[in-house]
Amino acid sequence: MQEKKYKLVGDPVIEIVNGEQVETYHIMALSTFKNLATNEIIKEGDLGGRISKESLSQDGTCWISEDSVFLSTDENVRIMDNAYINSSEISGNVFVSGNAIINDSVLSNVRENYMEISENARIVSSTLTGNVKVTNKAEIGYSFVGGQVIIDGQSTLEKCKVKNISVKPDDFITIRMFGEKLEDYTIHDKEINGKDLIVNAPQK
Repeated sequence: MQEKKYKLVGDPVIEIVNGEQVETYHIMALSTFKNLATNEIIKEGDLGGRISKESLSQDGTCWISEDSVFLSTDENVRIMDNAYINSSEISGNVFVSGNAIINDSVLSNVRENYMEISENARIVSSTLTGNVKVTNKAEIGYSFVGGQVIIDGQSTLEKCKVKNISVKPDDFITIRMFGEKLEDYTIHDKEINGKDLIVNAPQK
């Protein structure tokens, strides 16, 4: 049986997620290891953030910093692999994996389908809501992304607003760029007319 990476410590803190009361606990590292996404060393005895249930995987080098909160009403693991969450608040149906890094951001999803932050995605000082998917080497900074949106490729978004209020399962806005950057840019679902918007060389 594999040894555990962390344990839950302290008295529970009650949070409200989607109208439900959720108990959260701080985590404490049970061994010393290096997070492979950030190369940060987590030492045995270090306190981490607050999580609901055991929503941080005991496998891999994933970690959540002491000033972060991860809230979920689902019993399934939501943070795994080498993902790292720092100074952020995440709630609802959110799945973070790969070498993803989330810093100083707020992520929330009350939709049934998951929000997915995966591979080498980077989220900095941003707000994401809904079943957004950020993958590959995409980076989002100082931006708002809401609804059914896919950010893929090597896309870089800075000070952007991308919003899709559609609830149709396949009605996504898709932004996929390689070597380009969106800056001070707004995309709204009315512009896509029910179809994906694939941006390779954005123009204002």
